[in-house]
Amino acid sequence: AGAAGGGADARCGLMEEGVDYAIDDIWGFNMDHIPTAGWCCAMCWANSRCKAWTWVEDAGLPGCPSQCWLKGGEPPLHGGRVAKLGVISGLPPRRPKLTAVASSMQNTQTHSLFCFSLMRPAGYEVDLLK
Repeated sequence: AGAAGGGADARCGLMEEGVDYAIDDIWGFNMDHIPTAGWCCAMCWANSRCKAWTWVEDAGLPGCPSQCWLKGGEPPLHGGRVAKLGVISGLPPRRPKLTAVASSMQNTQTHSLFCFSLMRPAGYEVDLLK
């Protein structure tokens, strides 16, 4: 495992060290200078189109040389996992299911939604209330 973030991660699940996910999908892109596989997993989780990710420890970039690839599909059972040194791949953790707002909640005459914000006494926010 090590500093690269391979092995099992409590938030991300199984990370396959030395495995590249070969996925034939139209959607996907890379991000440079992502320092750990855990960060790459988090970037994948944050994008609902991402179904798998691969982190490259040294992509030859200046500074932080690592790179993260977000992929739009899961690796197929046969031929989708390719042995490759210096990479870690995984699937994002489960995303919470979002439900639609009930139609009765959309009626603003019977229900309301309160929004609160923090206001600094000496800040510009005081002028917004005038």
